[in-house]
Amino acid sequence: NLLASVNDLGTRLLRAQTRQLEQSRHHLVGLARGLLKLDDVLASPSQMLDSLSQRLAFGLQANIRVHRATFETRLVRLSGRPLFEQSRRLATKTDNLYARTIRAVQQQIEGRQARMTGLARNLNLVSYEAVLERGFALVLNETGKPVRVPIDAPAGHLVDIRLAGEQQIAARVEGASAAPHTQTKKSTTEGDAQSELL
Repeated sequence: NLLASVNDLGTRLLRAQTRQLEQSRHHLVGLARGLLKLDDVLASPSQMLDSLSQRLAFGLQANIRVHRATFETRLVRLSGRPLFEQSRRLATKTDNLYARTIRAVQQQIEGRQARMTGLARNLNLVSYEAVLERGFALVLNETGKPVRVPIDAPAGHLVDIRLAGEQQIAARVEGASAAPHTQTKKSTTEGDAQSELL
């Protein structure tokens, strides 16, 4: 009886321990189901780390661009490019001023040449050579002065008659001739003008 009683108690104790272990196992399984998975636990920090790394990369790139722009600006200031550009602009301005000056001088020269040509033409028209070319003659007495009135070349004196083309004739005055017939008013006026020229 004692042995049967011990076996019965052992069996009951074993069943109790088995039930307790089973209950503990179910409890642990339930607790395990309520716990977060390792991937879920590490996902949020990983995402945060990825976001921070991306932001850091973007920030570093922006910082590099800013520093590069600043460096290039300072490099341009330190280099001779501004001086070259300024010298090029000054050279262009100087060339333009030189061209304008040359054009102005050429215009002045052309204007003065045209004026001189006109003056030379007018001078040629009023010169005694032009008068000789129209059929008149220049009479010089023995002293080389123009004969304007008969007293400038008395009878018996030699006179030098200058014609067109630098031709000349020597003659001797025999005496005063009769006064020429009065021509038309126009001819008289032209004669007076020619006398003034001579």
